[in-house]
Amino acid sequence: FGNFIFFGSLSLMLINVRSRADPRDRHIHHGGWVLKSTAWLVCNVLPFFFSNDVITGYTWLARVGSGVFLVVQMVILLDFAFFWNESWVAKEHMAWVVGLLVSTVLLYAGSITLVVFLYKWYSPDGEECSRNVWLITVTLV
Repeated sequence: FGNFIFFGSLSLMLINVRSRADPRDRHIHHGGWVLKSTAWLVCNVLPFFFSNDVITGYTWLARVGSGVFLVVQMVILLDFAFFWNESWVAKEHMAWVVGLLVSTVLLYAGSITLVVFLYKWYSPDGEECSRNVWLITVTLV
């Protein structure tokens, strides 16, 4: 909760900063480390004195916000993959297409390898871990 307060307030203070020539960039974003460190410490100690209702409200806000964050990250990742594909294919040289295919095969092989490790690490032999296996399988599908 403290980091949310600290970084949220920094974000609000830096709205419409367009260049490093802006005094807010110089003093808030790239400077004032003693003040920022003190403010960070205060923001992380202060929530210990908040009531349970405030923390419960923040908990629900964080749950909804984390879902939105994950969706935004998926969109950004898909946009990056589409841009990467378009930029390499547009170069119209066979080496770029081969590079794209090789990187695709390597990324798929890495993903499959990591899923195998998930099954190995989180479903040990001789133990009943059906929830772990179900979660890994749902993630894979």
